[in-house]
Amino acid sequence: MVTVKLRAFSIFSDIFGREEILNIDGRISVKDLIDHLKKNNKVFAETIKQIPVIILVNGKSVSEEYVLKENDEVAIIPPASGG
Repeated sequence: MVTVKLRAFSIFSDIFGREEILNIDGRISVKDLIDHLKKNNKVFAETIKQIPVIILVNGKSVSEEYVLKENDEVAIIPPASGG
């Protein structure tokens, strides 16, 4: 089992709250985690159809194939907009 911290920002914190600890059985990639979150949260699934998501692991951009490790921190962030 792998324990990771999910940190959500902006609109995604309205869906998940600011932080959540996830206990995941087996090996899981970033893509697998996003698929799991979409499957288990219809609001998130609908939201990311309209708003792109940026995923950081331990503060760094990683590929979807990155395999999560014990105590990784996964941040879910919408793209920034400015004026």
